[in-house]
Amino acid sequence: MISYKNINALESAKLKRRMKVKLYFYEVQQSTQVDVLFVQDGEDYEELGKIRESMKHHVNNQTISENLLLVLVHPGDSYQRWNFYHPNGKEHIQYKEFFSQELFTYVENWLSNKKLHIRKLGTIGDSLGAVISTYLVAEVQKPWTHLLLQSAAYEKHMETLLEISIFPSNLQIYQVVGKKEVAFNSPITGNTLYILNENRTFHQRFKQLGIRVAYHEEEEDHLWDFWRRDLPRALSFFLNN
Repeated sequence: MISYKNINALESAKLKRRMKVKLYFYEVQQSTQVDVLFVQDGEDYEELGKIRESMKHHVNNQTISENLLLVLVHPGDSYQRWNFYHPNGKEHIQYKEFFSQELFTYVENWLSNKKLHIRKLGTIGDSLGAVISTYLVAEVQKPWTHLLLQSAAYEKHMETLLEISIFPSNLQIYQVVGKKEVAFNSPITGNTLYILNENRTFHQRFKQLGIRVAYHEEEEDHLWDFWRRDLPRALSFFLNN
């Protein structure tokens, strides 16, 4: 069960707006350690992905071995989301600064007040949320251990990230994509995204970098119904590895 819940509008100097942040803390034992998972598109993961229901399943089945903190971050409307998450977005750099200098500090202070220390650190995202998750792990120097990707909306030009970045040596990646995600038209840009092919490319490149990857292709499309049903498996990867 959730032993602590906090909803806060975090004032961001970097983004010049308030960012909605939710903390869900699952205290499963008397310990000074905690596993922290940042959830991009946090409100969607709560309402459409049913992440709290997935966590309830893990709690009831006693598959959580350590204290857990979920940090749900809501980016705003679809256009704000694209500007934050896409590398060509006009506030992409500012979002990464917000994450590393404001949000992460806020979470660290919360943990410090509870005398908790991070054991595992991960981020999860769907579509563009998976893209920003990849960029955060690659470019924001934190003790990352896990990267969870659901139908990452990768594009060809993003492959350069793998050439110029140094990923944490102990990083583990969960990556899932639908076989029907062959050509997806972005509702924001109108561009066609070849999500399946790009995920296959990123998977191979991750392996070439020596990163452990649990890779899955399913008979699915670019839909929340797919990610919701896949979420328990993704969370299990974070909790049990």
